[in-house]
Amino acid sequence: MREPISRTETAGLPLNVLVVEDEALIAMELRARLSRLGHRVVGVADTGREAIELARIEKPQLVLMDIHLKGDMSGIEAASAINRNGEVPIIYLTAHSDAATVSRAKQTSPFGYLLKPLDERELLIAIEVATQRSRLEQRLRDGERRYAATLASIGDGVVATDVNGMVTFLNPVAEELTGWTLAEAFGVPVEQVLTFIDDVANTALENPLQRALREGETRYLKGETSLMTRNRQLIPIDDSSAPIRDDDGHIVGAVLAFRDARQRRLSENALRIATDQLNRSQRLESLGRLAGGIAHDFNNLLTIINGYSQLLLTEHPLDATQRELVDAILDAGDRAAKLTQQLLAFGKGQLIRAERIRLNDVLSQTHNLLRRLIGEDIRIDLVLSEKVGEIFADPTQVEQVVMNLATNARDAMPLGGILRLESKLTRISEAAARLSPGLKPGTYAQLIVSDTGIGFSEEVQRNIFEPFFTTKSSGKGTGLGLAMVYGIVKQAQGYISVSSKVGKGTRFDVLFPALKSSGDQTFASPVESRMIEEGPVTGRTVLIVEDEPAIRAYIAAVLKREGYMVLEACDGMDGLSVAEGYDSEIHLLLTDVVMPNLGGRELAEKLQTKRPALKTLFLSGYTNDKEAREGFHKGQLAFLSKPFKRNDLLQKINELFSTVH
Repeated sequence: MREPISRTETAGLPLNVLVVEDEALIAMELRARLSRLGHRVVGVADTGREAIELARIEKPQLVLMDIHLKGDMSGIEAASAINRNGEVPIIYLTAHSDAATVSRAKQTSPFGYLLKPLDERELLIAIEVATQRSRLEQRLRDGERRYAATLASIGDGVVATDVNGMVTFLNPVAEELTGWTLAEAFGVPVEQVLTFIDDVANTALENPLQRALREGETRYLKGETSLMTRNRQLIPIDDSSAPIRDDDGHIVGAVLAFRDARQRRLSENALRIATDQLNRSQRLESLGRLAGGIAHDFNNLLTIINGYSQLLLTEHPLDATQRELVDAILDAGDRAAKLTQQLLAFGKGQLIRAERIRLNDVLSQTHNLLRRLIGEDIRIDLVLSEKVGEIFADPTQVEQVVMNLATNARDAMPLGGILRLESKLTRISEAAARLSPGLKPGTYAQLIVSDTGIGFSEEVQRNIFEPFFTTKSSGKGTGLGLAMVYGIVKQAQGYISVSSKVGKGTRFDVLFPALKSSGDQTFASPVESRMIEEGPVTGRTVLIVEDEPAIRAYIAAVLKREGYMVLEACDGMDGLSVAEGYDSEIHLLLTDVVMPNLGGRELAEKLQTKRPALKTLFLSGYTNDKEAREGFHKGQLAFLSKPFKRNDLLQKINELFSTVH
């Protein structure tokens, strides 16, 4: 007979044990043996129902359960009730080890069997084995809970299947995106739960989980893909699928992780649009500089052509044939001058006189003109917001913008339609401004010109503001109208965009910076002038500084005929030298703005330090001089835009000399 096992021979921590045994002597023996092993018996029950109640109250860490109990409940049934969650290890006690009993007991996942009569060492071993197994299974359950909690907390949807493609798991994100719950989808073929659509071809794709099961490799859906939800809505997604393998490498299922790609696609689309707009803006800026440079040179040539043509007509006797020829030259020069002005407007190089104006007033006045210009088969709707106040711009140019956009709309509605002119006050946030290169955050007076015409493609939209780009047939337009609109808006520190669909009409949105109040900015007021009496100008000296010899000669010829004393210089440095060598008073400096060595503005500043009474008239068709442009823009500097004619020059000089101080 073996000696009883002492407590020092036992391993592990003491346990709270529930004994369920209907033989009182065996129950007493078990209590004594458990005590010797260092464990605490929290209760002894002799029926299944009593065992269930004691287990509920005492929360034992181990149950020794007799399989055959008196009463209407067997030990197997009691064990099943006590251990529903598999967290309480149960060791069966039995004197019968027949196959049927063992088979029934297996269904309750017992942690061991002990045959009566009990051997204390076998009891020790059974308890240790049960304890270790319970700890391992508890770790496994804890791991599964952490795994489930992790899958529930991540932002991706997760779906798993068994080896046959039946759904075994959906996390909450997957439930939300698919419209299926785990309870509904469990055991359902995965192709019934998940349907994937190729967005480009608009066709169903093979389920990636089935492919992972078949090929045993991680797979990704290619291109633009959407998930069709249970209610047949399409959600753009990104996904990957992979097989699940056991320890031997056999495929036992597959798992799919996918995420809602709607926000990503919106961001990518916004980035693509912004990048496209930036590229377009940079291209237009480059074209604008080129256009401005070309227009500058042409304006010099046209000043000579138009100026001398007018001199021929006014100061030389010509017969009818000669006059007709010169008239043709002058007419061509005038039309060429208009083209260069359009090029300058596109290149933001046009010199303008801006003032405070109400956008609604311009729209109302233009609306009356449009009624006569637009055909009767086109309805014109004017919708003006009272919130729209003043802007700072050249009123003539704003009218040009409206007229140009309106005539383009008319041409897009050959069978009639609706032209809508609308104003509103708009606030552009920093986030919105970042999506549109060239647009700054702030408050704007918004002009909307829309039509119900034929519309145009995205390709046309990308090129629509470029000079000489036109969709009209040869002879129907120069392609400079919208380029001019673009330049006028940009020069007013504004922003313009277009949206159109073929067959759906077109909409132009123009934003002009809004002035908050009459005291928001201060600008020079228009000068008061009076016309002096016609008479000789003997004694008035004009210094002409112009680097183009033919223009300089033309101006000198006009002024000498009017009785002015004329001094000439070929550039700014030469102008300084001529002025220093002239002892008498110089009444007027007539200078080009853009010249080599020393520009016109710098020349004027230097001369006026020594000759403070000197008046200055700037000649320019285009300039990159920012300060000079600001002065012209705000009416602080007098200028005459090239090309100009004799009468334009004389009138401008007359205005300067007649200014009341």
